Amino acid sequence: MPFIAVHAGAGKFNEEDVKELKSVCRLACDKAMVKLKDGCDVSEAITVALSVLEDSPLTNCGTGSCLTYNGTVECDASIMNGKGDFASVGAVSGVKNPIVLAHQLLLNQSKGLMSLGRIPPMCLCGDGARQWAIENG
Repeated sequence: MPFIAVHAGAGKFNEEDVKELKSVCRLACDKAMVKLKDGCDVSEAITVALSVLEDSPLTNCGTGSCLTYNGTVECDASIMNGKGDFASVGAVSGVKNPIVLAHQLLLNQSKGLMSLGRIPPMCLCGDGARQWAIENG
């Protein structure tokens, strides 16, 4: 039987937010479970769950991320599948859901080699990650 677990990120949370945080985590798990029951790929279900967390201002990821020293948001996200494939983004700004970007990198790897026999990117950081996101929808 499938099992899904998520967490709301690192940091200290206010006691008054705990009930809503649990609700957000439950929603993330529920949405991912629906995807799994519909027969989608596990990496897609993971992406759905983490997008819910990234969209919440209460979690320490995506929308709710802690700010950098300069007052900006830089996010990291990574994803793996059971076949040993992985993709990640780091210190990316201006991307609503970094996990979606990491998932797109993962899917892009299945397209095969790029021109001149180069392998598709597995890890992109900073402006390069944001630019790849823009160029790839």
